[in-house]
Amino acid sequence: MNRVRRCIHVFSAAAIAAVLSAPPAEAAVTLGQEQAVAMGLGRHPAVRAAGHGIEAARARTSQTHTAWLPRVKVEGSYMAIGPVQDMVIDTGIAPPPPFGGAPIIIEKEIGSLHNAAVGVSAAWRAFEAGATAVRTEAAEALERAAEADAEQQRVQIAYAVRAAYLAARFFQELDTTTGASLALARAELREEEARRAAGLGSDLDLARVRMRAAELEARAGQASQERARAQTTLRLLLGLEPGAELRLSDDLKTLAGAPLGPAPRTDAHPLRRTVAALEQAAERDRSLKWRAYWPTLDVVGAVKYQYPKNYFETDQAGPTYSAGAVLTWIAFDGDLLRRQIAESDAKLAELYAKEQAADEEIRRQLADAEAQIRTSETAASAAERTLEAAQIYERAARAALGAGAGTALELRKATDGVDQARLAWLKACFDGALARAAYLRAGGRARIEEEKGW
Repeated sequence: MNRVRRCIHVFSAAAIAAVLSAPPAEAAVTLGQEQAVAMGLGRHPAVRAAGHGIEAARARTSQTHTAWLPRVKVEGSYMAIGPVQDMVIDTGIAPPPPFGGAPIIIEKEIGSLHNAAVGVSAAWRAFEAGATAVRTEAAEALERAAEADAEQQRVQIAYAVRAAYLAARFFQELDTTTGASLALARAELREEEARRAAGLGSDLDLARVRMRAAELEARAGQASQERARAQTTLRLLLGLEPGAELRLSDDLKTLAGAPLGPAPRTDAHPLRRTVAALEQAAERDRSLKWRAYWPTLDVVGAVKYQYPKNYFETDQAGPTYSAGAVLTWIAFDGDLLRRQIAESDAKLAELYAKEQAADEEIRRQLADAEAQIRTSETAASAAERTLEAAQIYERAARAALGAGAGTALELRKATDGVDQARLAWLKACFDGALARAAYLRAGGRARIEEEKGW
C-alpha cells in the first residue's frame, strides 16, 4: 500500500512539473473585418515594397535639384611622356673675331619626361533652356505615380484580406449550421434504428435517415476543410503563426449590410491617378527632348599645381589657372532628336488611350459590384422569408408526426427545406458582403473610414 502511495506521489509530482514547464498556450486573436484589414495593410511585404518605391521616387526627384549647383572636381595625375622634344634654333649669328667660327645654335628640351599635377576644377551650367526645371517636373510626376501605385497595391491587399475573412466566416457558420443538423440527424438515426430493431419501423425510413446523415457528414467535412483553408490564407495575409487561433467577431449578416459611404469619383481612383501622373511625366519628357535642341553654356574654371610649370620652365613646378565659358550646340545629330520626339508622341497617345480604358474599367467594375449588391440583398431577403416559412412548416410537420397525423417523409422534406433555406440565406449574406468588398476595391478604397478621394 505504501508503495502504491509513493508511486502516486511520484506521478503527481511529474505531472505538476510537466504542466509548469510546458510553454503557455498562445492567446486567441479576435478580429473584426476592418481590424483584419488594418493588420494586413500594416505588415504586408507588398505594402512595404511600395513604400520603398515611393522613397526611391522621392530620391530621384531630389537628385534633379542638384543640377542647379556647380560641379567641383579634385584631380591628381602623373604621366611619363616621351621622348622629350628638343628645340633647336639656328640664330645665323656668328661671333666676331677673334671668336669667329660657326653660327650660334640654341638647343632646349620642350617639356619633361615626368609630368604631374594636382588641382581643383569647377563647372556650372549657366544656360540649358529650362531643361532642369522640366526634368524636376517629370520626376515629381513619377513620384505621384509611385504613390498612386502604392495605394492601388493597398486596395488589392485589403480586398484579399476581406475575401479571406468572409470565406473563413462563411465556412465557420456553415460548419456550425451543418453540425447542428448533423447532431439531429444522428439522434434521429439512433431513434429509427431502435424502432427498426423493435419491429416498429421500416427499412425505407431507416435508409432515408441514413442517407440524410451521410449527406450532412460529407457537407460538414467539406465545410471544415474549406474553413481551415480560408483561415490559413487569412493567417498568411495577417502575418500570424500557422497555429494561431483566430476568432472572427463580425458575422455575415452585419457585413452584408455594412454602409459603403458616398460614391467614389473616377478621377480619384489610384489607377486613374497613376495613368494621369504617367501622362504628365511623358509630356515633360517630350518637352525635355525639344529643349535638347538648344545650345548649352557652361562656365568653367580650374586651378592646378603642376610639374613642369610650363614648356619653358621645365625644371620647376608652379601654379596655373584657367577660366572661361564653353558653348555647346549639336548642330546635326543624325535625325535622332526628331525620332525621339516621334517616340514620345506615340507614348503619349498610348497613355491617353490607357486613361480612357481605365475610366471605362473603373465604371464597369463599380456597376458590376452595385448590381451584385442589389442582387444579393434581394436574394437574402427572399431566403430569409423562405427560412421563416420552412421553419413553420417543419414545426407543423413535427407536431403532425407526433400526433400520428403526419409521416416521417413529410418531416424529412420539411427538415431538408429548412437546411436549404438556411444555406441559401448564408450564401446570400456572403455574396452581399463580398460584393461590398468588391465595390470598395472598384472604387479604389482600401479602408472604409478613408476620406481621401471620396
